[in-house]
Amino acid sequence: MPTCDECKSFFPLEEDPLKGDCVTREDDGRVQYWMSRPTTAFQEAQECPRFIAKTDKKKEVKDLAGQPEPIVDKKVITWK
Repeated sequence: MPTCDECKSFFPLEEDPLKGDCVTREDDGRVQYWMSRPTTAFQEAQECPRFIAKTDKKKEVKDLAGQPEPIVDKKVITWK
C-alpha cells in the first residue's frame, strides 16, 4: 500500500521528518494557488485522489545511460 511518504506532494518538516504537509496546486477558474494540509509520513494514501508517486531518480539515470550523447553546435543540437 502506498503511503504519503512515497508521494510527490509530501514535504516533511525539518523538526520531525515523520510529520509533514501535503502541498498541491489548486485552480478555481480565476486564480491558481497552493493548498497545504498537515499529514504524517506513513498515512495510507491508497484512496487519496492527490497521490502522485515519486519517480525513482536512479532508474531514470539508468534508462538514459544507453542514449547517445548530444553534439552541441552554437545553433544546432544534433545526436550522434
